Amino acid sequence: MRWGGKGKVLLLGLVALIVASVPLWWLCGNSGSTAADPFEMSSRCAWYDPEKLAMQWTFYFITDDGSLVYVGFAGRLHDSAGKPFAGINLVVLRDNEQVINVWNRYPPNKLVVRDTDLDVTLGSNRIVRQQTDGGNVYKCYLEIDDKGRHIVLDATVEQTVKTCRKGGFNLLSYEEFGNYFEYEVPCPRGRLSGSLTVDGKKEGLRGTGYLESIRWLKSQLKRPARWYWGYAYADPYTVLFFKPGDYPHARTLLTLHRDGECVAVVEDGDLRVSPPDRGNGAFSLIYGEEDLDVVLRVDSRARRSRDFPIYIAPFELDLRHGQLRHSYQGNMVFEIGEWRSF
Repeated sequence: MRWGGKGKVLLLGLVALIVASVPLWWLCGNSGSTAADPFEMSSRCAWYDPEKLAMQWTFYFITDDGSLVYVGFAGRLHDSAGKPFAGINLVVLRDNEQVINVWNRYPPNKLVVRDTDLDVTLGSNRIVRQQTDGGNVYKCYLEIDDKGRHIVLDATVEQTVKTCRKGGFNLLSYEEFGNYFEYEVPCPRGRLSGSLTVDGKKEGLRGTGYLESIRWLKSQLKRPARWYWGYAYADPYTVLFFKPGDYPHARTLLTLHRDGECVAVVEDGDLRVSPPDRGNGAFSLIYGEEDLDVVLRVDSRARRSRDFPIYIAPFELDLRHGQLRHSYQGNMVFEIGEWRSF
């Protein structure tokens, strides 16, 4: 059969339509990774390009006195002129007042990654995961100079939560073909110990901590117009939730842990969020089904720094899981709005 010009155009159009209809999750199949791929991305996505892969790790250390010590550790960022760099960001909040917000820049080739889960160095700074009989221990050591002020963070988080699946809390998003984004919390909660030394003055750190990892290909995503993200520890429960607004292909997620075991995962469920109004700054997150009811009320009036969108907010939790009932008050790490990289 001979094809004329119009026939060829129709055939090409049909092929293009079929290709466009292939779901991205199929293209990111499990085809097996290679030893040269420490991020194991070749097994996730057929269009994997190691030159376009970027990764960022974030530690949140919540001290017993309610302070927050935040560490951002990124291998590929860009300055206002578009020049790439690797960066470390250290933020300390006390009573939601920002007392430290510094970061150092390094050439991208100074980043050395041995294992994404986790052994990374950037200059003299290092984050490493150590496996023990009791689980995982994450060690974070930073030396940062802020205009002549020498700051050293030496912290350890001992994992205490066993996740119900790899990552435990996982969010995937695709903005377009070849642009892949993954957000996970491999260490939802752990025991924090360590110290923070500023100009020779040393302070001990005790409390809880957790680790997030973010990886993307091609470029950083266009940031969502609106989202709600929260982490709350209500002994013996840990609640993690993500409610997307304008966020392409992202899933609504809620995970609930009790005594170190994941007991519930809500994916794309009816997670109702009542945003704060201008009057009281409070909001509620409500999820309900036959065996699980979660009512989380958050006072979001706490002041936030313009340069740092995350803060500690008071919360109240009413929880029913099966025959168990639980009520708790405390402070949670919370964010409303647009995610901004440092």
